[in-house]
Amino acid sequence: THVRGAVALAHPGNAGEGDSQIYVTLSAQPRLNGQYTVFGRVISGMEVVHKLFSGYGEGAPRGGGPEQGRLNREGNRYLDTYFPQLDSIITARIR
Repeated sequence: THVRGAVALAHPGNAGEGDSQIYVTLSAQPRLNGQYTVFGRVISGMEVVHKLFSGYGEGAPRGGGPEQGRLNREGNRYLDTYFPQLDSIITARIR
């Protein structure tokens, strides 16, 4: 379920595009249960998750964050140019 720290997979794009997003819930989100697949949970380090920059909000068009199609086409060059404060995960460890 979408409890605090759930790691889940969403399909933000159009059917057949193969896009996916991985996200971590900052708080319980029961409305997402049954909509997206939870495949893990942050068991330590949530304080790090809460430090990730969230100032851009949701992705376009709902928020000021990156536009998925443009991100797919331009990659990190697009993010570095228009979203310089966005954090990146360099490594993650699965136990």
